[in-house]
Amino acid sequence: MKYKLKRILPIAIVLVFFVVTAVIVVMNMSREEKEEKKEENKEENKEEQDEGMNIVGMEELGELGMIDAGLPIILTCGNYYGHGFVIERNEAEIIIAAPKHLLSENETVTVTLEDGSSLEGAVHKLSDEYDVGYVRIDRTIINESQSELLFETITANESYYESLKKDDVVKLRTGKDTWQEGTLAEPYFFSADVNSYAALMEMTLEHGQSGMPVYDKNNVCVGMIIAGSKTQALYLPVTIIFTEYFIY
Repeated sequence: MKYKLKRILPIAIVLVFFVVTAVIVVMNMSREEKEEKKEENKEENKEEQDEGMNIVGMEELGELGMIDAGLPIILTCGNYYGHGFVIERNEAEIIIAAPKHLLSENETVTVTLEDGSSLEGAVHKLSDEYDVGYVRIDRTIINESQSELLFETITANESYYESLKKDDVVKLRTGKDTWQEGTLAEPYFFSADVNSYAALMEMTLEHGQSGMPVYDKNNVCVGMIIAGSKTQALYLPVTIIFTEYFIY
């Protein structure tokens, strides 16, 4: 019996060694596969995000013409369109804020209002640091009905804006009396995507929504969409929009 054990023991040890080695190899392969899968998912997510940045950046005009996005002010620049909103009205002019990436390389802008009428505007100013620019419309070319459609002027309230917190309701105006709601994910942070301070909201977006004003639950404007994906968007705080225009 002892003789048989002496012969069997080395064989058993070798078998155990091979079994343990095989288990370790399988575990390592599984770990490597998980890491590879994780990297693949990261790349896919990055591609989706990069793709998504164009979704709200601006929309190219198709064969059927401009898509009606439901907002009063739609800006057409060359073969692309986006949105904007009034920040100043006086006897001589009306000033509309819009994303710089839409206005860049353009001198003139077609401003389409809620009633379908159009006005010719001029690129008035572009921020050096942020994704915001400004369109000027001469008051002499605006009729009474168009003036009423351009009546709503957004203002900035820094103390009120700074009271926003994570998970607060934020929304877009999609029609005269209709709203699209989302939640605030990051109230204020530095975004490498746009190389500036911005806020992040979670919301389902569509093409051509760049430049849409973002409101809080009390219908106070807190910013303007400048970039995003299918489920999230970055918006530039309204205080920056006003600071860039009135101070610099």
